[in-house]
Amino acid sequence: MKLSKTALSTLSAAVVGFLALGVASTPAAAATTNTSTFLVTANVTAGCSVTSAGIAFGPYTGAQVQITGSLSVTCTAANVSVSITLDKGQNGASTTARQMAGPNSGKLNYSLNQTSYTGANWDTLAVPTTTALTAVTTPIYATLAGGQSQPTGAYSDMITATFTY
Repeated sequence: MKLSKTALSTLSAAVVGFLALGVASTPAAAATTNTSTFLVTANVTAGCSVTSAGIAFGPYTGAQVQITGSLSVTCTAANVSVSITLDKGQNGASTTARQMAGPNSGKLNYSLNQTSYTGANWDTLAVPTTTALTAVTTPIYATLAGGQSQPTGAYSDMITATFTY
């Protein structure tokens, strides 16, 4: 059986259309969805950090010098009670007899006080209760005693501040 060109063309178009319809109507593979959960945790500890501006008396002319330094405590948790102890330094005999060392065995006497320049000597001080992540700044009232005659040069001391919380 011989088909005419018209019949062959019609038949070819029908086969192509049928195949196209069959491919288009074949359902796609269904996507698979799974879920999972996970835990997110944190543990806030009563950690505290401390910063200090230090104390620099500047040039000493023999007159008494008074300046204010500070210590700032920032804790990760609220309602943390902190106490700060300042040691005697590297050169002092005690916390009430602090000294800076200089050239030729020179020493300059100074004091660190809690509430004012003439207030209580600072050895241990309770800091107000902290608020989480908010710095609590505590002043240090420093006095370099007047009337000291020492060799010229640079004088210094290193104080260790111990924080207990």
